[in-house]
Amino acid sequence: MVVIGLSAGALTFYLGDWILDHRGGEHRKRSGGQQADGAAGTIVLGALLDGIPESVAIGVSLLGGGS
Repeated sequence: MVVIGLSAGALTFYLGDWILDHRGGEHRKRSGGQQADGAAGTIVLGALLDGIPESVAIGVSLLGGGS
């Protein structure tokens, strides 16, 4: 299950990054100001990919009797 979860997360990250790159986000790491128009999608993807596993870990620990 761990390998499946890690693989699904890696695939989700890769596909999300690929989609953002092809929708104009390829300049999001540039220092010349080109990233100003395409930052919202990357922030949403990052928050989503960070929030889901964290929420699952908290929920599982609470179900297991953790405090």
